[in-house]
Amino acid sequence: MNNLFKILPFLFFFIQAQMLFGQGKEVINGNQTWVDYRLKLKINDNLTVKAYNSFRWKDIYGKQSKWLSRIAVSQHLEEGFSLGAGLTHSFNYDNDKLVDRQEIRPFQEISIKQNIKNRLRLKQRVRVEERFFRYKSNGNYLAGYAFNYRFRYRFESTVNLIKGKKGSWKKPRLSLTIGDEIFINAGEEIVSNIFDQNRFFAFLNFRILKNFSIRTAYASRFKSTSTPGSFKRTNIFALSLNQDFRL
Repeated sequence: MNNLFKILPFLFFFIQAQMLFGQGKEVINGNQTWVDYRLKLKINDNLTVKAYNSFRWKDIYGKQSKWLSRIAVSQHLEEGFSLGAGLTHSFNYDNDKLVDRQEIRPFQEISIKQNIKNRLRLKQRVRVEERFFRYKSNGNYLAGYAFNYRFRYRFESTVNLIKGKKGSWKKPRLSLTIGDEIFINAGEEIVSNIFDQNRFFAFLNFRILKNFSIRTAYASRFKSTSTPGSFKRTNIFALSLNQDFRL
């Protein structure tokens, strides 16, 4: 399994390079603001429940773009290795602030973490999503759902910058994470947009209390559109409120 995760980064970045630079493209630039809430509930040493809510706007708190909610369960199997599954539900908004698309998205994932001494942690994750879309027309939902698969590979590294209480690195007061995630579409309805998007991200996590932290983040998203050869590049500025508890 460790050998698989060593190979995956090179495989996915190779696919990404082929898709992005092997064709002419038109790029549309934009900005978004996200405000997120994350909850992590540790049931025991091996079982964790996570919840996530995100409100997203175009530009700096401009027109509402998306609301997204997710819940997931992860099972720790061995040192650094875990399996997870969950469900995402989201609404996209048009320029008149009305819902124009709803998505229901079950997913399954595998992740592996590697701690390098006390200050550096590497993490890789592979996620498979089953995406069910329902569209609106003239204020009413159309019959049936569109469907496709999406595969995601994420790689990130976290550096602990300031120790936590009692000089421990277990819950540092300040940490920096930098990473990248690539999204690949699959399914009968996918024709030209096999490449869905790529996200580069970086964030600082400030631990205010034992069970509460604030995250400030920047992400650069390069995303395909329904028009072949046309892409959107979006600068994303995010603020996240995080809570973590153990039963």
